[in-house]
Amino acid sequence: MTQFIKNLFVLINILSIFFISCKNSSNNEVNNNKKEEISPLKDTVYVINKTDTIFIEKQAKKVSEKEVIDSSHINKKKTIVNPLETKIKIERNNKKEEIIYYKSTTKISTKITPWVDGTRYIRLYDRNGNQTYEIEDENKSYSSITNLRYNNDGSVIDATTNLNPGASMNWYVTTTKFKEDNQPTFQESIEYPQKLSAIVEGSRLKVWDSQNKKWVPKSN
Repeated sequence: MTQFIKNLFVLINILSIFFISCKNSSNNEVNNNKKEEISPLKDTVYVINKTDTIFIEKQAKKVSEKEVIDSSHINKKKTIVNPLETKIKIERNNKKEEIIYYKSTTKISTKITPWVDGTRYIRLYDRNGNQTYEIEDENKSYSSITNLRYNNDGSVIDATTNLNPGASMNWYVTTTKFKEDNQPTFQESIEYPQKLSAIVEGSRLKVWDSQNKKWVPKSN
């Protein structure tokens, strides 16, 4: 009888252990299933302890409509401005002439020939292609050199000619003014060093006679 009781007690212990193991296995399976369900979710953190499984899901940042609109400039391409549209076009042809164009056009404003035997020519044109004026520069035993200034549209503002007679102690600066179509208007010549009489008399101004294509003294 005593042996039977001992065997019964051992059997009860075995059955208890079996049922506890089944319960733990079932709990682990539930926890594993929950882990498999949640783990594929991005930005999800889970904490597991002995008694409970707690899931903490990160909240995705909500993008406002304003942010979407403001970000529209990210992929926007920058506009590249053609330099020829903002600057005066200058080129040289086969004759090595320097050609200046009216801005953003193929119309010639000025042609400057190369130096040949100490001489070059500066020719101005209107927007219709007609020559309006010509300047002859010399670089020999004496010199007469001209510098041009241009408007933003490629037309000439003025031409300043420095004349050095060579052996003379004096030199002359002549400034010629032009309209926007390269038509000459007036001309002023100053002798240097200036004499007192010249200062008193004032500068020598000339106006352009467009009909006869020549300079005439300006009347008072």
